[in-house]
Amino acid sequence: MPSAENEIMKIILVAFIFLSSFTSVYSYEAKDIKVKFVVKNGEGSQELLADKFKNLDLGDEIVSIKIENKNTGNLIIRQRFRTSLGVSNEGPHLDFRDWKHGYTQWTQLEKNSEGKFVALTVPIENRPFPQVSQKEILDYFKIYKTKNKGVDHWQDIISLCTSADSPPCTISIDQIEFRIQSLKPLKTIKSIKVSVPMGC
Repeated sequence: MPSAENEIMKIILVAFIFLSSFTSVYSYEAKDIKVKFVVKNGEGSQELLADKFKNLDLGDEIVSIKIENKNTGNLIIRQRFRTSLGVSNEGPHLDFRDWKHGYTQWTQLEKNSEGKFVALTVPIENRPFPQVSQKEILDYFKIYKTKNKGVDHWQDIISLCTSADSPPCTISIDQIEFRIQSLKPLKTIKSIKVSVPMGC
């Protein structure tokens, strides 16, 4: 006589096979995924191909993301922001995009009633950045000067920075990153990075 435990295991196995027959695992390729950004500005909004959209202009905002593919039920989008150090002088500013960076956590985006993924707005307060000293900032400026002419007069201004978030230094969002991922199996299909204007 089969034990009750064996009978339970058989029932679980049959149920698993039955449910698996309804779950299709779709294999995605980056070339098959067409992504469009819905970009809003003062003139309205428009859909733009994400693969060709690399830079946001001042006043532009990515409000949602549209995936054009026959099988999108297994796809999600995650988003995060990258920060860089900037120096402001009441209008003019320097952007240290090639130095240190901070990153927000990856956040899974929600879908709206139209099936588009709702993008996160640029955060005002949550702007992580590595802890740096006044000396580190000044040392990097010496390197920056060798690659950018006509900035020597910024030396005294930058000397006022005691940390990354002490005026005239500011921590600014300089890039938005998106990952299009499949859930089953969990896999990043496509990564998209968009540059954001720093300062004013």
